[in-house]
Amino acid sequence: MRRLTLAALLAGTAAFAWISPANAIVSLTVLDGITPVPLACVSTVGSETCTGSNADFSVISATVTGSPNIPAPDLGLIDLDVESAVGGTHTLTITGSQSGISVPGPLATTTTDTFNGLVGGPGPVSYEMIVNGATLNSTTLGPASGVLTAQFNDLFNGTITTNQQIIKATFTAANQDLEATMEFVAAAVPEPASMTLIGSALLGLGWFIRRRRKTL
Repeated sequence: MRRLTLAALLAGTAAFAWISPANAIVSLTVLDGITPVPLACVSTVGSETCTGSNADFSVISATVTGSPNIPAPDLGLIDLDVESAVGGTHTLTITGSQSGISVPGPLATTTTDTFNGLVGGPGPVSYEMIVNGATLNSTTLGPASGVLTAQFNDLFNGTITTNQQIIKATFTAANQDLEATMEFVAAAVPEPASMTLIGSALLGLGWFIRRRRKTL
């Protein structure tokens, strides 16, 4: 009986580790300069993928993914693959937006930005992570050929209800090829009361084991 009670206590304590958000409402916008790019998009619950091209870019492929398509504690992911078609300076801005979620804090968040200059040394590429309408972190990578990464660890105390992941990629020559990603992870930080509950459960487990050994 004690074993079952202790197991139930530990299970209840573990529930504090993560509360799953509702299904995300995601959307994707792509701008060439200030002009929206006409793309063919396929949407499912928690995901949208858009592909196409225009006079400046021969390949544009972008995907934004949210809950429930990615497992907790992952909260958002945006993938980008772009190839320029002409010379001159052209900037493509991809914004992946997510709403319809409710993830209570405090949260230990990690944003990972990846740049992969496949051909021609594209870039620079700027990354901006926006949570509840405010910038959480931002950086710039490149121009370069090869892989570059940046990672940010931020504590967020409120409840996350919306987030935006913005990638702004600049191309300066024809046939430059770029892959870029942004991943946003938000893991719950145990509150002091939760930590006390965990400690009590472990002490109880230790006491139970010692008593059982004495009776054997």
